[in-house]
Amino acid sequence: MRLIRHVVLVGLVSLNITFAFQGASGSAATMISVATYGAKCDGTTDDTAAIQAALNATAAAGGGTVTLPGATCLLNSSNPSGHPWDFYNLHIPSGVTLQGMTGSRLLQGPNGRHAMVSGATYVQNSVLAVGNNYQVVAYNSATFYALNAITAANNSVTLSTAGDASHFGVGDVISVYETNPAVSHCDVCATSIVTKVTSSNSSTGVVGLADPLVRTMPTPFIANQTSNTAHDIAVSNLIVQGAQPLSINETYNWTSTNTQYLADTTIGGGNLDVNIMNTIQHGTWTGNTIDIVPGGTYTWHQEWPQRNSYNNTWSGNTIRAAAFGGGEYAGNFTFTGNHFYLEVDGTGGNLALGGMNVDFDSNDVHTVGNQTAVAPWGSIISDMNAPSYIPYIGNIHDPPTGRA
Repeated sequence: MRLIRHVVLVGLVSLNITFAFQGASGSAATMISVATYGAKCDGTTDDTAAIQAALNATAAAGGGTVTLPGATCLLNSSNPSGHPWDFYNLHIPSGVTLQGMTGSRLLQGPNGRHAMVSGATYVQNSVLAVGNNYQVVAYNSATFYALNAITAANNSVTLSTAGDASHFGVGDVISVYETNPAVSHCDVCATSIVTKVTSSNSSTGVVGLADPLVRTMPTPFIANQTSNTAHDIAVSNLIVQGAQPLSINETYNWTSTNTQYLADTTIGGGNLDVNIMNTIQHGTWTGNTIDIVPGGTYTWHQEWPQRNSYNNTWSGNTIRAAAFGGGEYAGNFTFTGNHFYLEVDGTGGNLALGGMNVDFDSNDVHTVGNQTAVAPWGSIISDMNAPSYIPYIGNIHDPPTGRA
């Protein structure tokens, strides 16, 4: 995925990661209204700092829910991230749910979008940022340990040096890679799974996994990603509107419910307007809408969670884009009862179900426009978005019929 950079820089407020991740709200008793921290939500006052203060206070209390009124909260200032071209309005920390009600809108104002940076070819202005390093790749820079050969569907791995299992404890988040990124220098690196540890034995070198391995690999590596991983974050009942509504990266246990992500493609000025969704583990997407603001142009190719995302479910969502698809070594995705509208821009965009173990059940897919107006080819649904992923894609099917 071209918009995530392979550097490790931290420019966001982050919290310590605990080994035993909780639910989306770490402390169900903690519920804070943004009004408590001074948010007016009158559509004219800049509420960025007040809402962020409520989010941070909730995280500091051990997690909980931040509530928004049924009105427009203007976000008219921006913050720098770990990359000089990327900016954001709000960062949701681990253990926090951001919850609205009917009419709750987070609106990125003109001063909430940073101008083009000197020397940049584009600028990303995200409304919601999720992840300890939301616009950089931290996973590839972790410490990797060699494993014995692994087989898909197994729930354990064995360290080549048994004592290395001492680096992994119950509840840790781990990634199993095909190669060591420090040696292969891969950007988007092939994985077999990202999951949590259920057991670890430094005498035998065996590490138990919460989820089964997705791919067989002869000489794999494992890394502890706990400190790099945001966790237990949710949004619900919101309208999120701006140049780039959502950027989420390296997050475990993510839930998005009844939320509209509306990209403002009318802004121009080099703004990237596609939601960025990478390395999401156990993500649940229910009843959401992904679209653009009225009057925008659908030159907009939305990617579903990719770059080593696993165990995501999509149900009852509505997506409108020039294309929608994924891959990059993703796996274990289920799509049920979703509505896809391919507002074709003539570049051959389609719905690409790239990944391993993808169930596509009872969804409907619609095309609008001339599929081959510019490109000399076109399709509606495909199983991949790049030939290099062919060895890592499989078991893509429609469960009721068994078609693959």
